[in-house]
Amino acid sequence: MAILTPCSCGVIYNLKSEFAEKLLLCPHCLATVRVPAIDKTKVENSMHIFANDIFLLRQRHFSISTKYTVKDINGNDIVFVERPSKYFSRIMLIFAAIFVYEGTRNFPGLIPMVLIIFYFINIKRDIKFYDNTNKDTLLLEVRQNNWFQKKWIRYTLYDHGGVILGSFEKNRFTDFLRRKWCFRTPDNALVLTAQEDSLVTSLLRRVTGYFFDFAILRTNFVFYAGGSEQVVGEFNKKLSLFDRYTLDMTMDRDKLIDGRVALALGVLLDTGEGR
Repeated sequence: MAILTPCSCGVIYNLKSEFAEKLLLCPHCLATVRVPAIDKTKVENSMHIFANDIFLLRQRHFSISTKYTVKDINGNDIVFVERPSKYFSRIMLIFAAIFVYEGTRNFPGLIPMVLIIFYFINIKRDIKFYDNTNKDTLLLEVRQNNWFQKKWIRYTLYDHGGVILGSFEKNRFTDFLRRKWCFRTPDNALVLTAQEDSLVTSLLRRVTGYFFDFAILRTNFVFYAGGSEQVVGEFNKKLSLFDRYTLDMTMDRDKLIDGRVALALGVLLDTGEGR
């Protein structure tokens, strides 16, 4: 959580939560400043937004990082989401690959090994959920578990206090046929499964490419309770020039799925797929 801390000299600092209630030295006037305590009431009052049944996700374009504004059914802004851009990460990997290649070009046998290693490398890009665009209050955080992702790709979901709610995972080798994500609690209980709406259309999407995915075969996911066939929600891409999605959890009448888990998975279904 960001904590706004004013100094008597007029400078306002935006500090991380770990500095709460600590004494710091202002580098401008050398005065001692006490960082305010975290306003837990404000965080708790923000939790009601996850009780919504419908979330409208709108990706912001023309920005360095990946950003989403999440609205309720009435069009009110309720959550702001931010994640480091995948393109910047890819550029870093390209330069790293060129550097490694130059060092191994005299050893052609190492090149295939280097290519395989870089295929499995995925620079960490954590996803953060805030109560507004000023990022005053951190509500949720999805952290990528590791850089080197082989068979399984995993992310861990944390609440506003840093408590682990569970983890998202997918098998990257079976993912080519039909994309599928699962959410498990810390004790490894399977709570939620998200899968592409149809095996046939998922295969067509792989063949037809971006245009048909955008115009005709838009990538949609169905949410199932645990590993069952009970449908509890849908994550659908709208026909639009920009990335617009609707997360509909109205079918979850018994409230089996935590709204925080559903929304975090919705964002991950877009950014985690590199779309």
